[in-house]
Amino acid sequence: MKTEHNKNEDKILNIAVLAHSYLPVPGGIQTYIHNYARSIVKLGHNVHIIIPNNGLDLQPFSIIDGVNVHRTSVENLDWCYPVQDNSIGDWNTNKDYAGWGAQIMQFMMDALPIIKEYNIDIIHTHFTATPIGELFTLYHNIPYVDTVYGFYTDYLPSSDMRRAATNFYNNSNMRRLVVISQYAKDLCIKGGIPELLIDVVKPGIDFKRFNPEVKWGEYIRTRIGMEDTDQMILCPIRLQSRKGFAHAIKALPYVLKKYPDAVLIVTGGSSANPAGVEKPLKEYHQLAHELKVTKHTRLMINQIPDEEMPALYSSADIVLMPSLKEGFGISALEAQAMQKPVVASDIPAFRESMDDTAIFFETGNFKELAEKIIMLLDSKSLQEEYIKKGYERVIKLYDEKYLGANMLKVY
Repeated sequence: MKTEHNKNEDKILNIAVLAHSYLPVPGGIQTYIHNYARSIVKLGHNVHIIIPNNGLDLQPFSIIDGVNVHRTSVENLDWCYPVQDNSIGDWNTNKDYAGWGAQIMQFMMDALPIIKEYNIDIIHTHFTATPIGELFTLYHNIPYVDTVYGFYTDYLPSSDMRRAATNFYNNSNMRRLVVISQYAKDLCIKGGIPELLIDVVKPGIDFKRFNPEVKWGEYIRTRIGMEDTDQMILCPIRLQSRKGFAHAIKALPYVLKKYPDAVLIVTGGSSANPAGVEKPLKEYHQLAHELKVTKHTRLMINQIPDEEMPALYSSADIVLMPSLKEGFGISALEAQAMQKPVVASDIPAFRESMDDTAIFFETGNFKELAEKIIMLLDSKSLQEEYIKKGYERVIKLYDEKYLGANMLKVY
């Protein structure tokens, strides 16, 4: 006779994932969601992603890699919290509280028929969709788990935000809280979230997609006007101050003295992501102009769709991760899977995700960053050493199949 535990293992789950954005909007969060959803589908379960339309002209329903994607009538779920100090790192959240409440309610009303039609067993929420999971639990008795990618003690320094978040996580009906690293877990505990609530589920990589044998980076270089002999320093980050783009730009003049054909590529993310970019966009252009490196930088907002990211990595000579704060840094793993050497700021999340397989520089020290980039460009043997170490580690620890299996354990 099967035990009850084994019966549960055999059950096919119908899982709804509620998030603020999804593919083709690029980003680490979107990648993490897609990778675990796709992996869970491969294990025989059903996943329904329910998202705003993000202003994209796409069909309300589609299937991506076996994952059911439902785009609602809501354009975005904005960052909006009715507390006195509602700053989120680089920007202030939307203060249209009534409008935010309307977004939440409309999203829930759009999601409810989907939840019922597909007989959803469990809801998994991300970021601004979290309150909707709470409402579905309260009114429809559907359990939900949430995911955070850092925590307010680091990402949201506002005391009001920390107090509100800690109060919520200690009093909500959430069953589990998923975090993407031990570092993020430590931040959550520091923020007052009960340790017993938290599960660490680290990211995974699709090695069929991020495959160094697929050589098509020339396509990207040609499209952005780079020569084969130019040195491409790829910075696969959103245009956000904590991502450290300013330090990458400040390092560039020093690199150009030794390598005058070097080009810094900043992916920048997508304007379909509801996080505002006005302030960092102004800072980016002003800094590049002041340092006279505009001709040696490329900002690729909305120019590289998610499916072209492997080609972008393939075209790079070095991948740079200059962040001041991160929860994990999945882009670094993608780069290592594509057998690219990584230069990264020395922060806890990167030390956890890459250990000694990246060349680290003191966080925010752009002169040291330039020295490390030049050192790597100077030495093919050093490049090969870090390519080998990074590739071996990412293959061993970050296979996407582990991500899906570990998420199912949470469910």
